[in-house]
Amino acid sequence: MKVKLKDVANISAGQGAPQGDSSYSENGIPFVKAGDLLDLLKGKPIINIQKVTEDIARKYKLKLYSKGTVLFAKSGMSCLKGYVYTLPSNAYVVSHLACITPNIDISKFLQYYFNYYKPNQLVKDKSYPSISLTDIGNMMIDLKTPEKRILIVTVLDKVSDLIALRKKQLAKLDELVKARYMEMFGDININSKGWEIQPLGELCNIVRGSSPRPIEKYIGGDIPWIKISDATDDENIYLDSTKEYIIQDGVNKSRLIKGGSLIFANCGVSLGFARIITFDGCIHDGWLAMEDINNKIDKIFLLLSLNQMTEHFRKIAPAGTQPNLNTSIMKSYKQVLPPIRLQQVFIVFLQKINKQKTLIKQSLKKLETLKKSLMQEYFE
Repeated sequence: MKVKLKDVANISAGQGAPQGDSSYSENGIPFVKAGDLLDLLKGKPIINIQKVTEDIARKYKLKLYSKGTVLFAKSGMSCLKGYVYTLPSNAYVVSHLACITPNIDISKFLQYYFNYYKPNQLVKDKSYPSISLTDIGNMMIDLKTPEKRILIVTVLDKVSDLIALRKKQLAKLDELVKARYMEMFGDININSKGWEIQPLGELCNIVRGSSPRPIEKYIGGDIPWIKISDATDDENIYLDSTKEYIIQDGVNKSRLIKGGSLIFANCGVSLGFARIITFDGCIHDGWLAMEDINNKIDKIFLLLSLNQMTEHFRKIAPAGTQPNLNTSIMKSYKQVLPPIRLQQVFIVFLQKINKQKTLIKQSLKKLETLKKSLMQEYFE
């Protein structure tokens, strides 16, 4: 049974957010903003976002949206991302979000429907992205029969629960690694176990990358060009490929580093992010490289300990528009050096955990593929 969405749901936009920190409190009802959607979809409890009291709600004449209302961004760059969230409880909603409140029991069905037919398909001009409530209301939806809807939701709920379980297992393993690290080495930030320390510049050769400009002139060769985005695709501590390559003239204006070196993002929001490369390649000036690492420290342990110190590095970075670490700062950084035998014991533990994570990730990928296939079958 095909119907227009407006015939089975109330379609509206949220309202302007209360102004000033005093408008929000620890108690009250959640106020969902466009920026909250991704956090909520990643599992952040709705109860942990900003709340407003009934007095503030009356002052600003806020409308309360009920549990089961489907939300997605209707304006701004967020609406290009296609995030869809269903309220698990009553909440107030910001004006940048479209609110679809079904007047029959189809909330879960609509949630899966919009997860498949991303609402960003309704954006007409990507330079000024927006989705009109009229266009949303005129969407034709095949509601199936009530029995078929129940079957679809039941099956997709089970697959979604398994996907959530796999992600939870991965998160628990990450927590286990952090706990084991703390147990064995203490708080590296303060060297709580009193290990030997030594300037990092005495333990390895630290160099900064360089960028041939304009980079477009040098793309197209066969020498790997390592960008921050190459190393953020997954959580693997090793980087074994790049998306772009540069020509030999670009190598002469950049920094070629050896496979097995550790690279460390030295500026911006990625500061502190590290990977071990498995190939020879060139780095730009957003990277520092640590080569010829002393045998007193395992490079994997070094990578993990540097990641533990991200907040410290942000604090000591020279002031500016964004934090930026130079080679002098990193060379003088006092690196904690637990006994190498202890480092190696931890690395063996980490390798076992990573094998388990690989199996879970394989299962997760199969489940996500299954869900995609089922949704295509149900909604095409």
